Amino acid sequence: MAVSNLELAARETIDEAVAGLGDAGYVEGLSKTYRKAAEASASDLGREPRSWFDEDRGRILFEAIAYMSALLLEHELKDYLTRRKLLFGREPDRARMEAFRISFLRYLPEKLRSMGLSKVEVPTEGTISAHEVTVVERLREYSRPADGKGAFEHFGACMGRALDPNLVVVTNIVALESIPMLVKVVRGVLEKKFGPPARG
Repeated sequence: MAVSNLELAARETIDEAVAGLGDAGYVEGLSKTYRKAAEASASDLGREPRSWFDEDRGRILFEAIAYMSALLLEHELKDYLTRRKLLFGREPDRARMEAFRISFLRYLPEKLRSMGLSKVEVPTEGTISAHEVTVVERLREYSRPADGKGAFEHFGACMGRALDPNLVVVTNIVALESIPMLVKVVRGVLEKKFGPPARG
């Protein structure tokens, strides 16, 4: 696959992954799980589930797309963009992966801008004041968490605060339980685009 084809493949991968979130009912499933968990713990924690507004749904979608993109680029892509080894088997094709990554990171902000999600406002938490974060900044955080925690834990914390900042003990778990759906969407899109993975 030539570089120009990889550029098109990267764009289509983003478009299809975002569409895949909708097709899979990701936000709706997250909402249902959040409501059940929040209602179950309402008596213990004294907090009712909160209503989500368009801004909240946007932040939830933003976090999901950023984490899904990190999963795709950091963990899954190597199984789909491969080349033959000298004698037998396959190995990740680092040159094609890098070309794909560059195109993907170039198009991702454009895609989110078209959705009205180029930046999201992150509310004040502890000593960190409210600030805006772009999708590429968040993707980098999910790729290499600075606090030493795993990317999935960082996603749990960020998505948990997006779901309900006043109920993070519950929402972090809800966020973590949503990761298999993100992985399924990513793998489905990559397999459609590049064929079955070369896992060994």
